[in-house]
Amino acid sequence: MTVYWYLQPKDIQLRLLLGTMQASLCYFPSMDFCFVKDNSRHHQLRNLVEGSTCRFGCWTCTVVSRDKAMDGLLEGGEDWLEPLAEIRDELKRTQEPEVKLLVRDHKRRNGKVMFTWGGDDQTSSGPYTLEYRKELIEKLLRAQVSVRKNGPDPNMDLILEDELHEIQRIWRMEQGDWQNSVYQIYKKVTGIELQREDDQGVFGQMEQELLNEVAVNNDVPQVLLSKLIDAEWDAQGMTRHSKVYDKLNSILNEEWREKEDLEEIKDDMRKRRDEKKEFKL
Repeated sequence: MTVYWYLQPKDIQLRLLLGTMQASLCYFPSMDFCFVKDNSRHHQLRNLVEGSTCRFGCWTCTVVSRDKAMDGLLEGGEDWLEPLAEIRDELKRTQEPEVKLLVRDHKRRNGKVMFTWGGDDQTSSGPYTLEYRKELIEKLLRAQVSVRKNGPDPNMDLILEDELHEIQRIWRMEQGDWQNSVYQIYKKVTGIELQREDDQGVFGQMEQELLNEVAVNNDVPQVLLSKLIDAEWDAQGMTRHSKVYDKLNSILNEEWREKEDLEEIKDDMRKRRDEKKEFKL
């Protein structure tokens, strides 16, 4: 159950459990639609709750500038929701242009730099940087500890263990995080050793430190080396080992210059764009 389940009147909870309501109420899990985008459902569900004057949606939604639902609950004395409000507000701030430059990568998850071609050739921001993701995971876990302690359910989950394992897998494969930062952060916050998945790789912190040293000595990105090694490792035992060459080639073709070289990257992309235009002519 999500945090907002516990704020519903008992009769509404019962109707939800009995399945007499065709859609979930205020922040209920596993919604396959967004109330901000689907006004018809929004108004239908709003009418089911007497006195409801705010929108419905996910507690981390940043589509709106202010979460009036959360504000109203805090004003009504639900102080245990304060950590969630702080996280939501921080996520909203990361959409501000000056903040986005600091917390988001300059390339997309596919390793390419994308531009919104306009008068200034502005870049399209990629995902959050790994360092900022680590900060968010820690804040989310601390919020989970807080709501379990101060909220209505001592077992309330803001993030599931399966989700933490998947995050670590993505960090390892896409960011070269061999030291399993998710598990380290989890133990730091909760004091509990999270049981690791069997497929999290054979390399650890010692190997990452060694790889960092090799990368520095050869002036190449550490993430590039780790992704190449992971790709080769994943190909072990394949019937056609030759397929790994396509993966290696894809990794090498990613943009490996740093954010500080963005102007140089822009110039190269402009040249390629102009060359394509000349070729078409």
